[in-house]
Amino acid sequence: MLLLALALLAAGPEAQLFEDDVTLPRDYTWTELLNQLRDNPLDLNRATATELLQLPWLTPAMVREVVARRSQKGRFRNLDHLIGIGTIDSSIVEAIRPYLRVVARRSETRTGEMARIASDDLARFHGLLNCALAERVRADFPELNLSLVSAKDVGERNPFDLLSGGAEYHRARTRVLAGDYELQFGQGLVLSRPSSFWLSSSTLRLPSPTGISLPGTFAENTFLRGLVWNQGIGPISATIFVSRTRLDAVPNPDSSIHSISYDGVHDDSAANANQARLLELLGGARVAWRKQGFTAGLSGYANRYDLTIRADSLGFQGRGLALVASDIGWVQQNYSLTAEVAHTLYHGWAGGFDLFGDWQQLKTHVNLGYFARDFYSPRSRTRSLSRTHGNLDGTFRMSYHWQDWTGVFYGTTSRDFVLDSMPARIQLNVENRQSRFKYSLQWQQSFKDELLRSMGTRLDITWLPMRSFNLGFRLDDRFQLGDPGQRGLALSLGLGIDQPNYNLDARVTRFMVAASECRIYAYEPGFPGNNRSFTGPGWRSYAAATVRPFDWLALNAKFGVTLDSATTCDAGLSLSFLY
Repeated sequence: MLLLALALLAAGPEAQLFEDDVTLPRDYTWTELLNQLRDNPLDLNRATATELLQLPWLTPAMVREVVARRSQKGRFRNLDHLIGIGTIDSSIVEAIRPYLRVVARRSETRTGEMARIASDDLARFHGLLNCALAERVRADFPELNLSLVSAKDVGERNPFDLLSGGAEYHRARTRVLAGDYELQFGQGLVLSRPSSFWLSSSTLRLPSPTGISLPGTFAENTFLRGLVWNQGIGPISATIFVSRTRLDAVPNPDSSIHSISYDGVHDDSAANANQARLLELLGGARVAWRKQGFTAGLSGYANRYDLTIRADSLGFQGRGLALVASDIGWVQQNYSLTAEVAHTLYHGWAGGFDLFGDWQQLKTHVNLGYFARDFYSPRSRTRSLSRTHGNLDGTFRMSYHWQDWTGVFYGTTSRDFVLDSMPARIQLNVENRQSRFKYSLQWQQSFKDELLRSMGTRLDITWLPMRSFNLGFRLDDRFQLGDPGQRGLALSLGLGIDQPNYNLDARVTRFMVAASECRIYAYEPGFPGNNRSFTGPGWRSYAAATVRPFDWLALNAKFGVTLDSATTCDAGLSLSFLY
């Protein structure tokens, strides 16, 4: 109860999403993640602990046991060798089998590519301007990794709104990355690699105190571009990095910078995308010591901009800054703790704390963070130039599994110490899985302020008459407390077919939403980040299919129609291969 009280005084990074997303899409992003992993299975002998934790059947304790077994006794020869490691049994192995593979030869090259083309409105389709394009290519060799990521949003006039590429050489305990790369230390207050947009930040997963990797997502302007060297000597590791990056930014009339566009696909279309107005020069280092589950690190960097930042706030102003932070991490069998204290020299400071508890049936996660009014870290998990006051954020999440039942309680809020406002979300999810039926009920209450409060419920019933075929029913109901006329309803029916060589998902939805504050959100499979919101009355139908004619090839296609005040068609096509 003490952890719950602390968490509901504060909230995590998703508190920033309250203005746009206060309904119930959170736990439905797993479907898309698993679809991606089914097309591009993880190599059990190469996957990192963070990658293995993407599988919801594996707990952090299980993953730690698997990684320890791999490092002590060498490579796995087949997936069945996982049985008996920690609490992993045959049922868990069968559940994760479609998403893992075992590569027999160490020298085998693994390449995964995803290319997609999509249009939100086929009626206005002309050329590539109204299409979204994205590609991701990765090649892994024994001592060399290559990565290329590109993306263009609908409406962008440039061929690439984002183009990122990098190479990594690793041998023994030496790693050198050139080109674009991502760094994360501690709680990510100073440096934080971007999260893939199809994976919810509220997911229960073991945080990693240190991350050095090539780009793997379509997030924009979050990559460092230059060189990073990492060297391990005994329990000590050292990292040195330099970067020269052009950033998209919104200018003031006097040519100073008002704000920086950091991540996500630009919604300003051609106005600011790919303009690269701001030049950032950055250099920094980190030293860390790790032994027997305990990690302590000291990191920092200094940067310089070629234009002055002058936002309409009391926060950061100027052309450059220096940041320093210390972090600790402690991992035991059932607990994980990370904490970080960061300081922007001559400005403000921030602190973060993360506690994860993992037992066989119960998992808890508490995250707290404090940010002073004038703390600004452009490469961190919080990049606000407009913070005019200090605030405390936090998240609490707990899940319990018992036989066929799963319960999840989730709470998040943000405490503003000047305006004393507390936007908050409380969510409860109860799910029952049986051989033929699956029931899921979600309840959520959201508070933007004292007057604007909303409540939502979602009921899902899935029937599996056959192992590879399912029928689904969903009812969404969201309304504004104190004003029953402000209401959103959605009723949908769907079917799914899951065969070894192909998948099909189709759904028809009738929505009636009286106000934009009560919009209904719905996840649609087919492409990463494919969430939709419904307002007004209308119908929505779609069909998405994946065909895998060979083990190394997957074709994805989707077509949808929305009937509301007008008729809108959308479609997409993607190609993935792996060898």
